[in-house]
Amino acid sequence: MDTKRLSLLLTASGAAAVGAVAFSLHTADNKARTVAQPGVAMAQSRAAVPDASKLKANEIGRIPIIMYHSVDERGGKYDKRGLNIPGTVFRKHLDMMVKAGWYPMNARDIYFPEKLQAVPAGMTPVVLTFDDARGSQFWMKPDGSIAPNCILGILENYHKKYGEKWPRAGTFFALPKSSYNPTPFWQAGLETKKCQWLVTNGYELSNHSFAHKNMGPMNAAQVREAVWGCVRDIRKLAPNATMDTFCVPYGSYPKDKSTWGIILNDPQGKYKNLVAFKAWGDESFAPGDKRFNPKEVDRIGVDPGYFEQVFARLEKAGKLYVSDGNPSTMTVPKSWQDFVSPNRPGKLPVVFYGQAVPTKAKPKIKPAPTTKKKNATTVAKTTKHP
Repeated sequence: MDTKRLSLLLTASGAAAVGAVAFSLHTADNKARTVAQPGVAMAQSRAAVPDASKLKANEIGRIPIIMYHSVDERGGKYDKRGLNIPGTVFRKHLDMMVKAGWYPMNARDIYFPEKLQAVPAGMTPVVLTFDDARGSQFWMKPDGSIAPNCILGILENYHKKYGEKWPRAGTFFALPKSSYNPTPFWQAGLETKKCQWLVTNGYELSNHSFAHKNMGPMNAAQVREAVWGCVRDIRKLAPNATMDTFCVPYGSYPKDKSTWGIILNDPQGKYKNLVAFKAWGDESFAPGDKRFNPKEVDRIGVDPGYFEQVFARLEKAGKLYVSDGNPSTMTVPKSWQDFVSPNRPGKLPVVFYGQAVPTKAKPKIKPAPTTKKKNATTVAKTTKHP
């Protein structure tokens, strides 16, 4: 559909804020018909269908968010939980992602439509997260250069090798210096330089709490201090750090669920988080999927062999987010139409293509023989959705 015409339709439809929005859909003989769906502005044309089908575009598909900690940590042993993995394994993961057309993004950028919609056509956004600001994540040599075998050195090398197909991106969930933690990235005296380098060069520096304490037993005041303390101290090192995504220590949320809102929004207005991330989960829902919950966003762990299993499943299942390459529309298979959120960021018009999931009719029940006292009840199978 002509984008100028689509814009005029959107502008003219003042009812969009309160209900269904209708768009004219042209058939092959140019006869117009109207389709409406509550809360979802839809735009569709035959010309858009072949491209979307070829790309297998799905802009409410699952987004893999991967949780890393260390690679080849000095003095550390490789462990069954994947907290310290060989650098060769990390590079293997990156090679798999590059070959599959995954496109690295910072965690926060997933939740801004202008960022997410800028993913190149046919590619899948992926977020690499790194917890704790450990030494193996960012190590500087005596001459001030980045050690090539630390996580950042490896990422920089992939960016150099693949260019815009592998942009600079990665979210470092930091811990500030405290009686419980060493200085960020474990090289005393270089923490300011390192934090500012990350922010200046396009990486995300964000919040993993003040002291990595289990938040389970915390009350409201303690939850706030855990979140605010990290923002306060990391911004002393890097004033321009966004610090607006949060990683829950150990993935352990406060038992008192009434405090969960404090993780995202400070009652005193000092911080605001877009989302809170869990640990050791599955691939996450896209922000345009109505099942998305900003308080509990999944991440995929890298305990030995697990990422490879998840990767194979995701590539086979066909449920990943795939960009249509058009920043002005959100393209979704008709089989996913029930999961489009009316509160999706940006409220972009949705282009549906393909076949909807067929609704299975209940089978007819044959009359029971007169000799039987009871009829057998037949239950139709529930239609499966992605």
